[in-house]
Amino acid sequence: MTGHDVKELPSRGPTVTSPALVVQDYGTYPPRGRLAKSPCQAVMTLLPFLSPHGPRLLGVAGLVGIRRTCGHPAGVAAGGRDFARVLRLSREEAAALPALGDGVMLWGTARHRRFVLVRPTDAECGLLGEARRID
Repeated sequence: MTGHDVKELPSRGPTVTSPALVVQDYGTYPPRGRLAKSPCQAVMTLLPFLSPHGPRLLGVAGLVGIRRTCGHPAGVAAGGRDFARVLRLSREEAAALPALGDGVMLWGTARHRRFVLVRPTDAECGLLGEARRID
């Protein structure tokens, strides 16, 4: 796999033999434009928290990952809408979000969800250092 800046994607685009994953890390600001949809291309958008734009982004996402909600109750309104409702979380799943341990995330689609524990390998820790949260 090769990495490219979005502005420098190869002109031939992704293919069956060379699929692409585009990672958009927007920090506190959601994406303004959209990448053209393309076969063999997936887009992952990273947001540090749910802003008023959150429900719109969550509503069109094929897969969502949520880590501990930094002590906020899962029913906190994001843009006037309850994100637990947007994600169709059960009461138990929503109640668990503020208490998730480090490395635990809730991953899900509109129909299926699963809590997942993610641990870095020794090689990743050696290269990148220990994982840590900055809340």
